[in-house]
Amino acid sequence: MYRNRKELIIATMLLISLLFSLFTIFVYSENSPSVSAKSATLYEPETGTFLYAKNANERLGMASTTKIMSALI
Repeated sequence: MYRNRKELIIATMLLISLLFSLFTIFVYSENSPSVSAKSATLYEPETGTFLYAKNANERLGMASTTKIMSALI
């Protein structure tokens, strides 16, 4: 099915990215959103403003998803 290991890795990465896109949730709230993450920001690029920030200046390690994708690449 796959000619070499590189094609298998690319196909796996595409499948994982498609699966992550299925779990995207859009939320609208009049009040500040409830976020379980240690740190989060919501940026609106058209106006260049941050609409929401939680511990925006706190230094944290890389996210697990980034580590997994880096390992796959």
